[in-house]
Amino acid sequence: MTAADLRLVNNQKLKIVVAEPGDTYAGLAKTIPIKSDAEATLRVINGHYPRAEPRAGDYIKVIE
Repeated sequence: MTAADLRLVNNQKLKIVVAEPGDTYAGLAKTIPIKSDAEATLRVINGHYPRAEPRAGDYIKVIE
C-alpha cells in the first residue's frame, strides 16, 4: 500500500442515508471516492450482493 493509498483510506467514512425512489447502487457508486468495484462494494456493505437494489426508504451505507 502506498502512502497515497493510506491517506485516501484514512479519510474515508461511512455515512447512513435514506434511499430515494430511483436510487441504484450503480448511480450511488458514481458519487463515492472508490473507483475500483464501487458498485459491488456498496452492495456488499449493505448486504445486497450480488444483485439486489435499495428500495425507497431503506437506510443504506455510503462512503464519503
